Amino acid sequence: MYPAMGCHEYHELATKIYEAIKMEHTDGMYYDQLAEKAPTDEARQIIKNMARDEHCHAHTLEMVYKELTGMNPPPEPQPPQVGEYTEALRPRLKAETDAVEFYRELYLATHNYYLRDIFFRIMNDEIEHALRLIYLLTF
Repeated sequence: MYPAMGCHEYHELATKIYEAIKMEHTDGMYYDQLAEKAPTDEARQIIKNMARDEHCHAHTLEMVYKELTGMNPPPEPQPPQVGEYTEALRPRLKAETDAVEFYRELYLATHNYYLRDIFFRIMNDEIEHALRLIYLLTF
């Protein structure tokens, strides 16, 4: 399914996808908890949608990881600690923009259209999350 890659490229891609799975699981759990602290129904729904996206990203990447390596993906990490609502939003903005860069690098590093499409869609979701966080921080 994947074009021929050197051993180093293959290992590096598998390692980055492994990291991404853990990151997406953690982010999804973070947003699940944060939604419970949201001050309005609108904010809660926005955050729940972001959590759903992160869980979907993790699931998609788990399938890719298994296809790529033949191994099961990492188990879900421990749930993160979420502070007070407004203070919990602030670090997420940086995390989402860092995720955009992470997926942009993966997108540009692979020539496989199947993987590029996955990385591109996740990158766009992360951009949307950053914009939604800015919105939540302004009201």
